[in-house]
Amino acid sequence: MRVIPLRQRLLLLLAILSSLALVALGTFSYVRAKNIMRHGAESAMALQADTLANAIVSQYAGEYARAVGSLRQDPRMVACLSGRPYDHQGLMASWASFLRQRPEAYFAYFADMSGRVHAIQPPRELPPDFDARTRPWFRRAMEHPGVVGWSDPYSEFITGKTVVSTVATVDDPAGGRPLGVLGLDITTDGLRNILSGVALPSGSGLLVLTAKGHPVTATGLGAALADRVDTTPLRNLARG
Repeated sequence: MRVIPLRQRLLLLLAILSSLALVALGTFSYVRAKNIMRHGAESAMALQADTLANAIVSQYAGEYARAVGSLRQDPRMVACLSGRPYDHQGLMASWASFLRQRPEAYFAYFADMSGRVHAIQPPRELPPDFDARTRPWFRRAMEHPGVVGWSDPYSEFITGKTVVSTVATVDDPAGGRPLGVLGLDITTDGLRNILSGVALPSGSGLLVLTAKGHPVTATGLGAALADRVDTTPLRNLARG
């Protein structure tokens, strides 16, 4: 049996330890690179999701927000809510033209601070004791006066259809105080039609949640998620 001198044994041990160090360093570098690639992929996906969400808000939902932002400046509504005479027929004709250009839009209307609805298009009869202040659209606008916002889904009073409303207060041009509330309804079916026009990769879909994480509407794979999968993680994301 060959006896390896102490010096050679120390050199051999050093060589083995160096090899192990290189393997460990290589493994660490691989794992780190893998983590970087994974985080990079997650960041890229997050960026794509943000870009898509911004596009939806800007090009689709944003269209209705901008429309309400413009409609709330109509001097005929301001005159009515200030107690002055206004061109009711002209306002209704203008709203009818607006609704024809946006098939997803369902009702347009406004009410004063006492809850009385002064105009609704398409025209419908409301009970004499109807109080708009009890309705989700009115309450949503008054929670954030001066800001165009979206309500949670709710059952529309006249037809019972499920709608979401784009709402805003109509403010006094002089003092800025709210004079009333303007609302524009879109059915959840109409909202789904809007989202169906969004270009998505094959096999994907959209799932729209409220700020509290409750599903509103969905397309493609999003519909499967809403119907069959626990959306708790998505609700948590929405709350975050």
